[in-house]
Amino acid sequence: QEDLVVADRLIISGDRARAEKDYETAYVNYLDALEKIPAGIASDNLRSSTLSKFIKTALRYAEQLIEDGRYSDAEKVAKTILLPDYDPSNKAAIRLLANLEQPDYYNKTVTPDFAEDREEVTKLLHEADEFYQVGRFDLATKRYEQVLNIDRYNIAARKGMEVGGVFALSTE
Repeated sequence: QEDLVVADRLIISGDRARAEKDYETAYVNYLDALEKIPAGIASDNLRSSTLSKFIKTALRYAEQLIEDGRYSDAEKVAKTILLPDYDPSNKAAIRLLANLEQPDYYNKTVTPDFAEDREEVTKLLHEADEFYQVGRFDLATKRYEQVLNIDRYNIAARKGMEVGGVFALSTE
């Protein structure tokens, strides 16, 4: 009975984390909850619904790990889904593992550092666009320069510098 109470709390925490798109926390909570739910007819419905949430969350978490360049972590998550206690014939997890093994399916040049830089570049480009929209071309140009310091080949920043530079010159 104690384990069921703990499992219920973990499921609620997992649901909350999943709603906030915190897939790592949701994954861990559902996994821990599955460990706490005892085998038996009385808890079959709870285990089944938790397992379904766990698998959906684990797949989303694995995709997020891949986007962040954490390929080995994504592989571990997919292999966890395929464990005998969970869903050893899950087609989506099998497909994900097969895709990870193919050298050209995912862009393996994306590393965790690159993914972090990509987020910063996106934020800076968004800010530059906002400054450009309100006529603050000097600040927009500075944001584009910051982008080029991170990614010197960034096409959006180069185009923004060209357009922003033309407007900055015409307003002087």
